[in-house]
Amino acid sequence: VLTKPDSCWPEIFSERATIPELFLRYFLVLMAIPVVCGFVGALVFGIPIPPFGTARVSFFNGLIHYLVQYGLMALSLLVGAYIIEFLAPKFEGSISRVNAFRYFGFSLSAAYIAGVFSLIPVLSFVGVLVSLYGLYVYYQGIPAATSVPTTRRVGFFFASVLGIVISLAIISIIIGYFSPDLIDPRTSGLEGFEDAMKQLENFMPKQ
Repeated sequence: VLTKPDSCWPEIFSERATIPELFLRYFLVLMAIPVVCGFVGALVFGIPIPPFGTARVSFFNGLIHYLVQYGLMALSLLVGAYIIEFLAPKFEGSISRVNAFRYFGFSLSAAYIAGVFSLIPVLSFVGVLVSLYGLYVYYQGIPAATSVPTTRRVGFFFASVLGIVISLAIISIIIGYFSPDLIDPRTSGLEGFEDAMKQLENFMPKQ
């Protein structure tokens, strides 16, 4: 997928597997890379927060945060697959649910593997840059995955990416509201950080 994104898809789609089998065989393992590396990196090195410095992360908050992130990644894969399945016919294409799941999941391989950079939090931005390669992989797989005509390929690409991003942003906000913060201002060890958070809360709408 990473080295031959334009020619790997026929082989990938030829494999017979259900969504649960794909989850267990491939994607839960790949998703664990950014989760485990992020958790270890946060505990060992802390989280850099310019201009305050590096914040300490408690084991409990870190564990809960990254477990929630793991579940969110799994949910995002399902949501993305449903959006792809829904939009393909709108652009004169078609794709089964399991193939949409397979297509979206393997398109994210670069992002999952790039999660190794989270071991050193200051290098996380490198992982973000590497993850962008997944957009190219996704674009290259459109013809084989969805049979969308060439003339509508760009439209499908932007529509599906936008739909996925908006849906996941909404889900992330909802889940983040009920999950503990990764960094507790009271125990972060950063001078001025707790005061800055309190000042920010003054601008937030009261419930």
